[in-house]
Amino acid sequence: MMFSSLSDDTLRWLTDERCLSTEIIKRSGLQEAEHYGKCSIAIPHTPNSWKLRRLGPCKKHEKWQFLPGKMIDAYGMGLWIVEKTEVYLTEGELDCLLLLGCELNAVTPTTGVKSCDTCINTLPLYMESLVLCLDNDDAGREECARIALQELKSLKPVKIRYVTWRGRSEKDVSELALACRREGVDFLGILHSLIEDYPLPTTITAAPDVRSELPAIGVSPKPVEAQTMSTIESVLETTRKVGHIDEHVEVVIAAYLSKELVRKNPIWLLIVGPPSSNKTELVSLLRKISDVIMIDALTSNPFVSGSKETKQEKVFDLLAQLHNSCYIVKEYTSFFSQSEETVKKLLGDMTAIYDGNFAKHSPVRGTITYNASFSHIGCVTPEGLRKRQQYMNMIGPRFLMLRYRALSELDRDVALENAWGEGFEENIVEARRAVQDFIVLLRDNARSNGPRPVVPRDIQARINLLAKFTARTRGIVHTEKDTFKDEEGEEVTHTITADVQIEEPFRALSQFRTLCIGLAIARGKQEVTQAEYATLNRVALDSMPQNRADVLTVFRTLATVTAKEAAIKLERHPKTIRRHLEELVTLGVLQKEKEGDTETQIIAFPAWRYRPVDQFSSIICGNKPSLGVSVPRDTNS
Repeated sequence: MMFSSLSDDTLRWLTDERCLSTEIIKRSGLQEAEHYGKCSIAIPHTPNSWKLRRLGPCKKHEKWQFLPGKMIDAYGMGLWIVEKTEVYLTEGELDCLLLLGCELNAVTPTTGVKSCDTCINTLPLYMESLVLCLDNDDAGREECARIALQELKSLKPVKIRYVTWRGRSEKDVSELALACRREGVDFLGILHSLIEDYPLPTTITAAPDVRSELPAIGVSPKPVEAQTMSTIESVLETTRKVGHIDEHVEVVIAAYLSKELVRKNPIWLLIVGPPSSNKTELVSLLRKISDVIMIDALTSNPFVSGSKETKQEKVFDLLAQLHNSCYIVKEYTSFFSQSEETVKKLLGDMTAIYDGNFAKHSPVRGTITYNASFSHIGCVTPEGLRKRQQYMNMIGPRFLMLRYRALSELDRDVALENAWGEGFEENIVEARRAVQDFIVLLRDNARSNGPRPVVPRDIQARINLLAKFTARTRGIVHTEKDTFKDEEGEEVTHTITADVQIEEPFRALSQFRTLCIGLAIARGKQEVTQAEYATLNRVALDSMPQNRADVLTVFRTLATVTAKEAAIKLERHPKTIRRHLEELVTLGVLQKEKEGDTETQIIAFPAWRYRPVDQFSSIICGNKPSLGVSVPRDTNS
């Protein structure tokens, strides 16, 4: 097949009969299809994929065909200039180009109206409104009703609007544009006057089998508070019997619910605890929920395989299964123990996946693209995390963290005694059943668009401050050694700051906003309160590197400290504590001043006195310890 520039006759037909602008014709790369017929154009879908379109009246089976090459599901997105939350879905490439020429983000299925589902699945996750510009015929009207029903049942439905075609005889948007040109009226103005929100379910004009599935108008879900207030305590009562902390259970439930609350970037939660600390049993409370995918451990290439599928060996990409689910990894420690190159590759993939879109090219399979938005909960030991903490922060932290604190001897003895008690296994089964039933109830409420808790202005201001604090405490400080000669000519080596990387607070704000609303829903509240903020505060302290979190615990009892005082309290080496204190000063979390008595200073450890900066003092010096701060004994490491 040979292609050439459009002839004058073809160009005239596209502009006069199809109302396309010369700018969009040029941008879309339309060409003449030679040796196929004098009345054919070639529409490039990709560099190696073309669709042929007959000009003017023709028999249906001659209207279009694909040339050999990889077919795509949707056409139009590659021609978008800017991201917009409203997308127009139409039938046919030329109708799509017409809307694109009007500066609307339009898309069309490439194989007819019956393949709208595959087209919609390729749309970006930031889309909030879908305008159906389907043809003015029975098939178009039925497809409008089916898409509206599908979005109504989806986990995070988009707003559906459609062209009503009220009082118009035109068959599609191209005919409407041509009629508007003949009448001398503005096409976009007429089009927008015909677009309305899709009717409420009972008034949808669709085929009987579609309409019968839609719920009756006026049925509204019970307020979240009315459905959960009587059950949240009973759920926590069952989980206490098997050793779970109330707030741990509530945070995990809120993390699961985040996929129902936001279309993009649900919560990714990392549970950090020593071996045999009940963290695996905590995530196992969710195991049997239908949209939970639980994996014991990760391979080196789990999300998108580069292997080619054969008749004997199928390819199962994990990412294809994760959209709108809760993805749980019971054990990250074994994966973090693999080579640095393997771990960096996976963390790099997860960075891209977190934003909802992931494309991977393989010489064998070509380019594979997935849109996947999901909540995620993983478990790891402190030692496993510590090995890779710096790299995780360098690529931009996507995880909130929940840390297990070290048990007191009394708590440990009580837990051991409970494990020997009668009916312990039955209590585990009861706790799992209670949590799963409760979560399904909350999930169904969220899917039915029940009222969500509001966040008062004063709490918003405190969460904004918490986001700034978290952005700083998760920052990276690069240091290097510097050597100089003192007055006596001896070489002195000291550490200087080479570079500082601090993220903006917007990701942390998004995470905290979703988490506090999820917590309020789990606790049966219609408004986020101080209790939810207190939990956020503790999660924020857990979400920084462990050594920094441990150092900040000294300010729970002391207003100011020196490195030596903090080292004695934490039972660690003064050099280690001083390094962490200096990092926090560099990040703007702490401030320091010289001790008054310089004669008693130790040369190796200058007596600087550290205290929190004023704006973060309330976060650091709260009345309760963070959820997972531990104070393990260590050496100068």
